[in-house]
Amino acid sequence: MNVQYWEDRYERQGKRTVGCCLFSDGKFEERTRKIEAILLKCLVKNKVVAERWLDVGCGWGRLVNIYLPFCKEILGIDIVPWAIEEAKKQFPFGKFSVYDGKKIPFPDEYFDAVLTWTVLQHVPPENISELCNEVIRVMASGAYLVVYENVSTWYPDKLHIWFRRADKYSALFGGLKVIDQELIPDADENDEHHVLMVFKKEVI
Repeated sequence: MNVQYWEDRYERQGKRTVGCCLFSDGKFEERTRKIEAILLKCLVKNKVVAERWLDVGCGWGRLVNIYLPFCKEILGIDIVPWAIEEAKKQFPFGKFSVYDGKKIPFPDEYFDAVLTWTVLQHVPPENISELCNEVIRVMASGAYLVVYENVSTWYPDKLHIWFRRADKYSALFGGLKVIDQELIPDADENDEHHVLMVFKKEVI
């Protein structure tokens, strides 16, 4: 992931960086409410609860208020220092830190739930397997993984997005069990689609 790209984007767009850059502030807030509803419904449906929750690519904490009731401790990581500083200001009860986009700086089997929300789509092919393996590594037995990513493979890849099908994500997290999957069409009011997937690390 290109840190400078995201630093520049945050400087230009502020909080809207984590959504469609074409949205006005009002439209961004409207879409955020809809995204929050999607996540909330998913967490309730799949009974996702956690002692420790990891938000991979947390940005400035756009979704913290939604998953907060489902966990006791929040930890977030992002490659962009600006975003991490914003998250710390808004959610001082959480623990947010900068990481390199490859190695997750926590011990094995440390988390009961992990979230990646439009994050993996920004990881280039040469790094995606490594990061997904890192996610699996830090998940405890019985832990949940919630993944929401752009699957519009009918488009060529962009400079900052690599489109992957849902079955590709299933393969990347091959050691986990898929317990829920939903296609979210036109999520950004265009013809791009996203998939919401919930995985579980089987208890051994």
